[in-house]
Amino acid sequence: MVTESLLEKSRQPVAIVIGLDINGLGVARSLSRRRVPVLALHDRSDSPYRLTRHARFRRVESLSGRSLVKQIQQLSDRARERPVLFPTEERTVETLVRHHKDLASCCRYKLPDGQLLERLTSKSGFDALAKKHGFLVPGTWTVDRSTYEDVSAVEFPCIVKPSVKNDAYARHCRKAYFVHDREELARVFEEVFPHVDEVVVQEWVPGGDEEIRFCLFYCSRPGHMDAAFVGRKLYSWPPGTGGTASCMPELDGDVIEAVRSETERFVAAIGLVGMGSMEFKRHAVNGRFYMIEPTIGRTDYQEEVAALNGVNLPWAMYADLVKGEIPEQKRTRRVRIWRDRHMPRWSAERQGRQCHVSPGSGVDSVWRWSDPLPGLYEGYRRLTKRLGRIRIGNVAGQA
Repeated sequence: MVTESLLEKSRQPVAIVIGLDINGLGVARSLSRRRVPVLALHDRSDSPYRLTRHARFRRVESLSGRSLVKQIQQLSDRARERPVLFPTEERTVETLVRHHKDLASCCRYKLPDGQLLERLTSKSGFDALAKKHGFLVPGTWTVDRSTYEDVSAVEFPCIVKPSVKNDAYARHCRKAYFVHDREELARVFEEVFPHVDEVVVQEWVPGGDEEIRFCLFYCSRPGHMDAAFVGRKLYSWPPGTGGTASCMPELDGDVIEAVRSETERFVAAIGLVGMGSMEFKRHAVNGRFYMIEPTIGRTDYQEEVAALNGVNLPWAMYADLVKGEIPEQKRTRRVRIWRDRHMPRWSAERQGRQCHVSPGSGVDSVWRWSDPLPGLYEGYRRLTKRLGRIRIGNVAGQA
């Protein structure tokens, strides 16, 4: 098989990217820039990203649990050199931490210990840890099924999120809810509590999506941030509460220093290791940066924006684990705007001009002339789906 050939014949360790969505595709492309052989694992065989020329693809039963561990062990047994693992989802990170004794001898990766991971992947746990070490965070209230009717302390407007993500919540609810008043909050609770046991209600920090900054980083040893990239969101979808739709490097030196230094201080305070990121939002009135939430032990959704602008964090981790050294990286002079596949090009370009970025700097998360098949296949599927809806609508109209 092609996969076995890659593992057995490659003269350097293979990078195994676990999860081939937008995040995983960006990681594969980033590693391929440095001529790293990449094997991508995914639990669906119909993903358009499996067609990328930057990775070999292998379908697995699951991206978490014992079956994933067994699959990694089998792949590692065939490899000439111990592979390097790049998780892209929280459930995968949890599996790697839980089964560290089974995997440490056959592959390479860096993750925080299980207790710290559990605290940081819970929004209430992160809030408590950040406050303990004196970091500026929005006011946060933890609410569960038994106490949700008593929320007199909550201030409005606010944001409601699950304390810990789960599949049932993701299928039935929004990523987050913007709530204006107590009556609306009660309706949101009625909607979410059948699918989650606990939520956090977080104070809304005034300002639009463009006030959100993030620091992507890699730590080679606990508490030491070796490489980092500070970026800013231009747009989220849905606006105000959604994920990154477009982003770019931060250009203001003072902002870069403020965001990076606070992230570095957080990393040092709690002893983080491995890949991660911290999201901040600048208060539109007082100008202070509030920590919103971390991503721990894995690459972030918009991870590739850093590599597109010269700071290749997956390569930094790979080089550290394989060669024991971290390559020096500098941001490129030309600014590249990363945009999600659903973000219109003109909108990303318009936002870039507002930040004094030259036209033509937008880079689509999927479509690339140098790697066209994922974008072409995704476009084909979208077109056939739309034509199917039109056909059904015409039939219904004639009836």
